[in-house]
Amino acid sequence: MKRKILVILLIVLVILASLLGYAAYNANSLIAAFKPKFEKSVAKALGAPIKLGEIEVAVFPTTKLKVAQISVGNQDNNSGQFKLNDLLLSVNPLALLGGKLEVTKVTISKPEIVIIKTKDRYSVAGLEAIMAKRSSEAKSTLIESSHAKDQKDKAGSAKSPIDISVDRISIEDLAITLRSSESENSLPLAILSIGSQIQIDPSGINIPKLDINGSLLESGRLQLNGSIANAGKPESALNLTGNIDHLKSSSLSSLTSLLGINLPIELDGEIRTNFLLKGTQGTPDPNLTLDLTDLSIKKAGVFEKPPGTLAKIDLHPNLSDGSSIKIASRVSVATFSMNALKNDLKSIELNPKILTTKNLQSVNLESGTLVIGKENVSLSLKAKTNLHAIDLDQLLLSGFGGSFTSKAKVDKNSNIFNLEGSASSISIQRILEAADSSTSAALSGNLKSLAFKLSGNQTRMPQSLSGNIKLDLVDGALQGDNLAGKALKAVKGIPFISGDLYSELSPENQKALDSDSTAIRSLQATLRVNGNSLQTNDLSLVSDIFSLSAQGTVDLSGSLSLTSQMKFEAGFSSSLVKKIKELKGLQNSAGEVVIPVLLKGAPPAIVVLPDIEEILKLTAGKMILDKVGKKLGVEGLGELFGGKSSSSSGANKKSGGLGGILGF
Repeated sequence: MKRKILVILLIVLVILASLLGYAAYNANSLIAAFKPKFEKSVAKALGAPIKLGEIEVAVFPTTKLKVAQISVGNQDNNSGQFKLNDLLLSVNPLALLGGKLEVTKVTISKPEIVIIKTKDRYSVAGLEAIMAKRSSEAKSTLIESSHAKDQKDKAGSAKSPIDISVDRISIEDLAITLRSSESENSLPLAILSIGSQIQIDPSGINIPKLDINGSLLESGRLQLNGSIANAGKPESALNLTGNIDHLKSSSLSSLTSLLGINLPIELDGEIRTNFLLKGTQGTPDPNLTLDLTDLSIKKAGVFEKPPGTLAKIDLHPNLSDGSSIKIASRVSVATFSMNALKNDLKSIELNPKILTTKNLQSVNLESGTLVIGKENVSLSLKAKTNLHAIDLDQLLLSGFGGSFTSKAKVDKNSNIFNLEGSASSISIQRILEAADSSTSAALSGNLKSLAFKLSGNQTRMPQSLSGNIKLDLVDGALQGDNLAGKALKAVKGIPFISGDLYSELSPENQKALDSDSTAIRSLQATLRVNGNSLQTNDLSLVSDIFSLSAQGTVDLSGSLSLTSQMKFEAGFSSSLVKKIKELKGLQNSAGEVVIPVLLKGAPPAIVVLPDIEEILKLTAGKMILDKVGKKLGVEGLGELFGGKSSSSSGANKKSGGLGGILGF
């Protein structure tokens, strides 16, 4: 019995060996006939030479064909070739027995793709000729040739010894490298492993399962999975999800450097990304979330974000019409520090809509909110840009107690910009406190109205800046500078002026002079912008005990150089002249003391310099003549020789009296 069993087993083994040998013989025969025809037909279709390397056949324990290498491109120049190494084909052994080569699975091991960046385009090494051919062929030619090929395939499919029915494709360790032809530097972009189930039938190609994982830029980890129905067709159905973790900012910096992009920001940390792609190839519906929570962002002099605070950007592009990209997005940031602001941006919520076409990009932000310190600010904007200009059609901000609107245009060719806008009911104090909470605001008040129209050249700022600004500020204060107190104390220091400054003043007026600030009931001015200075001829300030009119300049640093006339109210002036008789010569017909002063410097250290020459003319000369008149028993001698009359503004103005001739 045992002997019979052994004989049977031996017979089975002989049969199996014969079958395997026959299958191997058939495989080798098919390959010998198939290889040159395959190389020739594929080379003709691709428009580039193709060569199959050595093909090994294994029929035990599974039936496989191993192609050592497939090279596409110039066979005499290795650097100009696209290569696939170790291509492994799993075949159906039963089909081999019938003289057919039926491929069921394709495995590619460690293929390499090199993307070459030139000055104006990107290409894949070894596929330049193919890509050039594809781009130059007319669409009609492609349709006709494809149709002819389909008819030919249908006619000859029954007689073909090759039957490809791939159930699964596996690509192991696909290496993608970016190389710059200009700098000759290279950067590994990704190493990926790709596995997919695949169904090929006359209706098309379906990928019911696709898995991709690997590394990006040597640090990030990529995972993607999903399915594709009718792959390669406009109506293909996409359902892909994935994420990227641990993508280091230093890797991004290496990429932007190789691409020749100089980012104006400094990055440190990691980026996470989640993405979802649905829809069809013709009308994809992607969603992308960038998580910058673990990323530190710095930009010298402008902003920074420490790591560990919420920061996400959600993007929803719409590519439906094929000629434009519409992006609905949402930006959420928990804390965002700006170096120009001592207060952090506590939260940012923006929902911009972006439209991109071939020649135009537009941004429409219907609503957005910022929380700066204790301030809630809402904003909206409409802007567009093309090859020649940037247009800010509207910017609207609501916050700090009021509103601000602006529009602008920049010519990209000349770098010339035009900017105009207005504001109302804005609290200066609240703006300055939001900008710098560690320092008290030098100027407070409510900006009742502001209007401006400016222009300049972006490359020559601030020298090229010009335009006009008109402002009206109410209910404020100039902190750190008491202009009235500084003016009167400076006048009191003139040698020929004597008397007690405070003895006849009310406690309220004394307090006003000793205060460390200047109350502002209203401040109005029209400013002409000329480079880095602002010129005015009509600055007007009204305080509690005085008003001031001025002419001169204010530079962009806040430094003043103003020729001014400080007019004290009549009751206060009456108290002054009771003890300081010399000031009587500065009174106008309304009883107001008018002191000419020069304001120089920047708050809180404004220097108030009395115009001593003018004060001497108005006081000393008249005082001397009045004293001489009293000695002679003649009243009004000072008026006779001084020739003083009241101007329309209330200030003393010299007429043609004898004093004018004598220089008083």
